Amino acid sequence: MKAAAFWSTFAISVVVAVVTITLFSFLRRRRKSFYIPKFFLKDAWAPKDEAYGWFAWIPATIRYPEVSLVTNPGGFDAVMYLRFLKYSGYLFTALSLFAVVVLLPINITAGGSLTGMEVSTLGNVPNGDPRLWVHLSSVFLFSVLAYVLVWKLYQDYIDVGDSLRKRADLRNRTIMVDGLPQWCMASPDALQGAFARMYGESRVVKATLVPDLRKLIADFKRRHHLVEKWKKAYHFYRESDGTHRPTHRETVRLLSVEVPVGRAVDTMIHCEREIALLDQRIARHQRSGTKRAHRMTGIGFVTFTSVSAAMQAAQTMHFREPTDVTVKLAPTSSNLIWDNMVPHVKQHKRVERGVLVIALLLLLFAGWAAPIIYISKLFTLENLSSLWAIGDFLQWLSSIAGGILAGVVQGFLSSFVVVLFFAVLPYLIRAILSIHLFRRKSSLDRAVIRTYWLFLLLNLFFISAFTITITDLFSVDILDEPQSYVRRLAQTMPTQADYFTNFVLVQGFVLLPVWWLLRLDDLAIRKFRKWFTHKTPSELRQLDAPPAYLYAIQVSRELMIFNIGLFFSSMSVLIVPFVAAYFGLEYLIAKHNFIYLYAPRYEDMKMIQPMARRILVSLILYQLFMLGIFGLQGFPYGGSLVALIVVTAVFTYWIRVRYERAAKFVPLWDCPRHLMGTGQQEVLARQEIAKQHEMNYSHPALQPPRSLDSIRDEIENGPELLQIVSDTYHEVPPNALRRNVRISTHGHLDGPAMRPPCEADTHTPDSSMSDSDVDEVGVHVMAGDPGDLSLGPLHDVDLSDEDSCDDGRSYTNFGSGSFGPPPLSPV
Repeated sequence: MKAAAFWSTFAISVVVAVVTITLFSFLRRRRKSFYIPKFFLKDAWAPKDEAYGWFAWIPATIRYPEVSLVTNPGGFDAVMYLRFLKYSGYLFTALSLFAVVVLLPINITAGGSLTGMEVSTLGNVPNGDPRLWVHLSSVFLFSVLAYVLVWKLYQDYIDVGDSLRKRADLRNRTIMVDGLPQWCMASPDALQGAFARMYGESRVVKATLVPDLRKLIADFKRRHHLVEKWKKAYHFYRESDGTHRPTHRETVRLLSVEVPVGRAVDTMIHCEREIALLDQRIARHQRSGTKRAHRMTGIGFVTFTSVSAAMQAAQTMHFREPTDVTVKLAPTSSNLIWDNMVPHVKQHKRVERGVLVIALLLLLFAGWAAPIIYISKLFTLENLSSLWAIGDFLQWLSSIAGGILAGVVQGFLSSFVVVLFFAVLPYLIRAILSIHLFRRKSSLDRAVIRTYWLFLLLNLFFISAFTITITDLFSVDILDEPQSYVRRLAQTMPTQADYFTNFVLVQGFVLLPVWWLLRLDDLAIRKFRKWFTHKTPSELRQLDAPPAYLYAIQVSRELMIFNIGLFFSSMSVLIVPFVAAYFGLEYLIAKHNFIYLYAPRYEDMKMIQPMARRILVSLILYQLFMLGIFGLQGFPYGGSLVALIVVTAVFTYWIRVRYERAAKFVPLWDCPRHLMGTGQQEVLARQEIAKQHEMNYSHPALQPPRSLDSIRDEIENGPELLQIVSDTYHEVPPNALRRNVRISTHGHLDGPAMRPPCEADTHTPDSSMSDSDVDEVGVHVMAGDPGDLSLGPLHDVDLSDEDSCDDGRSYTNFGSGSFGPPPLSPV
């Protein structure tokens, strides 16, 4: 390991981490609306008893129980993600102790030919040395610890998640059916009758079909654009005290782009006229939609009276024809992407899109590998000195501090550029995968996790690491000295850990605190939008809304760091403590942000499966890698790792059989008994469940749009909800902020900000209604989520009817697709 590169990267990374955490501790108390917006939510259960010290947030975050995040708007996925970080930190702490206490002295005293910091690697142990028995034993030990980690994750998933999956709420009693037969798509009554015939009429409460409303959705999007344009014009009109009416030139729409070509017109009058025309067309389309004039998509939702009936339905074959009918437990409405609900007869287009996605991903992979190889070889002081723009300056600087400069360039700078290079990749992958018609946001996120993790593994690990290794071996003539080549390869591969040590240092101690704790990029974007683009009150409220955590990006990076630490744990012991420190710091930052900052867009409860599967894949790759290393080292007993690989495969199969099905379904024995009552009580209960079903699983485009008069009243009178204050928070009494904010039964953001007040907002629910009788779905889609590439929400849907006043749940439909009212956001 090159000492100058390592120590330069270590020093810079530690300094940046300390400065960033100190600066965050200072700014956190002065910009609470940006760093801890959930602190002002009533009943959000965020710690409010912090001391006034700068770093008091650290012990408060550590003391906060993880399970409380299930009710605090963080979600079950946040709990399991934090468990993964915590257990990974425990794992690598144990590996660090063994590596430093046992492996490090053996490597240093092995008497090999390596010098410098490379004597700490496995490459310093001579071929066939008996000391390799210790390294072989470490592979078995580390594998057993990884088994325990995966088992513990699944066990916690079952223990914590059972309380949520056993609830008799709407989601657990509803199934989603895709690929329905034609006769079932005749009407919702036909679908309900089909399942009533199979499960009994008394067990089926409500069924709905998803119509093909793409034209209506397009009208809603057009109306949303006009409403936003009108709101900006009305805002500037009021700012000028009525002395100036904004104008714009008439436009012609060319290729989805409006080109100004006409005369100047009054913006407000023009928008009001166009909105009135669209309202008439939307109302006409909605009336025809209720009369079965629209073609059905082949997708339907069926709600039962009990959880047990839904669990049975989700695991049963219902129709012999067509053969591609799929029945699954329904996701929350906030997890659905309504725009992608296309007719079943056009499923071939999904196949075509899938082929296009694969082709684009392969092209991206092929194009991404070359820059990584180039960057890995470019950042040396000799190569950079040859560049005409900075060559003379670097040569002069090298004459003053050559060793330090070479370490900074080759250690810190190269790793920093690679980290930034890969930071852009997930957004490109998400854009490509969005071409495929995923119907759930969670399915899209899991696809991003799979693809991004594979890209990181292949591009960062295999291509960059082994390219460096093979390049270093060019000085050996394979034909003349084959044995020397093999010996050199066995020595060189373990020493490449310096590249990944620098990568972990930069990723964990520079990018992690700067990007995910201090959030300088979000702060800069927020300020830019506040100064130049976001002027209306609703736009300013969106800026202060709690953002969503980008699981797809972060989980992939954590798994890559896990891969790096595991691969080199037996070869280069110095990297393992830094991986343990990385997971410890990431746990602290992520837990703080889940408590005070992030709010989920949806609740999926399937985050553990992609993490556990990739841990097991990494474990098998690690064992294969060490099998090759022992072969290069001339240690025949390393062949015993073949048996360990077989054990890992058997363990993987056992995990799938033992836990994955149990993690998806609730056993019938454990399903709650949902008593409907008798007589009039049963009728009222069924009506309540049917109303919840309609509010959550009817297509949101069938709801009436919000009138301009209500929007005008909101602008003039201000919203009725104070959720988060501006940076001048000290001017508003905290109690005034908290008393007008509500949290729904299952911890999701709720409140009257998105609809007029009603009686349900001023009294508690009927005491006879238990938590299990209330739907768990809440507002999940938050503004300012850069990872959500679906179309932005419409802010003009009217929810002022009487049904919308029933415990604040009717508007949840609109957080689930690509249109709907604005996310819950601050003033």
